[in-house]
Amino acid sequence: MMRGSLRMLGVFLVCSLTIGSLRAQVEIEDGKVSPPEPFAPRLWTGIRGAVQWSKFVFVPSVPQTQMQGYNWGLISRVDVERGASLQIELNYKQAGWRERFDDPKLGYERLIRSIELPLFTHLYLKSGAMRFYINAGPYVSWIIGDESLSRSKQGTEHTPRAQQRHALPIQNRFIWGLGGGPGISLELGGKHRLEIEGRFLHSLSDIWSNKRVDPYGTSTQMHFGLGVQYLIGW
Repeated sequence: MMRGSLRMLGVFLVCSLTIGSLRAQVEIEDGKVSPPEPFAPRLWTGIRGAVQWSKFVFVPSVPQTQMQGYNWGLISRVDVERGASLQIELNYKQAGWRERFDDPKLGYERLIRSIELPLFTHLYLKSGAMRFYINAGPYVSWIIGDESLSRSKQGTEHTPRAQQRHALPIQNRFIWGLGGGPGISLELGGKHRLEIEGRFLHSLSDIWSNKRVDPYGTSTQMHFGLGVQYLIGW
């Protein structure tokens, strides 16, 4: 599963390079070079909100279903050249995992709250008032809290291994990883932008110790989501 997630991140990077090459070609049509539009660096600031679905990659594996959470925060983006920007965000994120059991009387989920700081390269193709873009880059986050919800009934108890897992506290609160995703941006009146974006993130650090004597060798998070953003240009 880890390899599959990293392949998806590789696709994001390939798409980024593809957009960069297309930007160099769109000004040439029928053998004629059209003059580029005047460019000036510009700062965009705004807010974002997203709904996301998350799960964890555990080794040994743990059956799960997607857990829904929310993500909202602030965006700052600088257009550094035609078709390319740098973007930094400060987000509050809800994520975690929900375990799947054969017995419907059993249930367990853990909600993890964190502050997240992504730093993305933002590449785009412009068509009139529309921009088609892709973000890619690293992120770091700090876990500020978590809470668990466990369900069982008399005569149906969690296995000792599951009870051990549920009792494990978060040991590593600093998380880092890679992510990105595509989006569409619509310019409104020259100074405003409304955007819809898909995003995939995969952490490359574990929330639990992964030494040989520990019960889990891997405990990394991945999630995907759909968000809306509103930005103002300065």
